[in-house]
This record gives sequence, C-alpha cells and structure tokens, in this order.
Amino acid sequence: MPYVNIRVAARDTPITREQKQALAEGITDVIELVLSKRRESVTIVLDELPADNWAEGGELVSDLRKKRTL
Repeated sequence: MPYVNIRVAARDTPITREQKQALAEGITDVIELVLSKRRESVTIVLDELPADNWAEGGELVSDLRKKRTL
C-alpha cells in the first residue's frame, strides 16, 4: 500500500480543489505505472504548511518570499 505525503508551504492563494485532484490523479498514475500498484491501494496526503513553519537555507519561507518580491 503506497503512501505519499506531499508538503508544501502555503501561499496567499491556496491550492485549489481542482489542483489537488489533478495532483492526486497524476501521482497515482505514476505509482500505478512504475510500481504496478493498484490505484485503490495508493494513499496520498497533501499538507499545506504555514510559510512560517517552513525554512530553506536557514530562513523562513515567509521571509524569503518577501525578499523575492522586493
């Protein structure tokens, strides 16, 4: 039973339901094709974390995003 956990730093515009559905379908397709797993056995969890709870290179993503918009 494949389990996939996708974590993304949330943005001002959240991921839409349609985008989440497309992501789930695409990842399930790949697991079915590459690993020959049954679609119904694939579990996917999508976590949208606050940008203050995510860091890259020692800096919070929320701060990095502010720098990128300057």
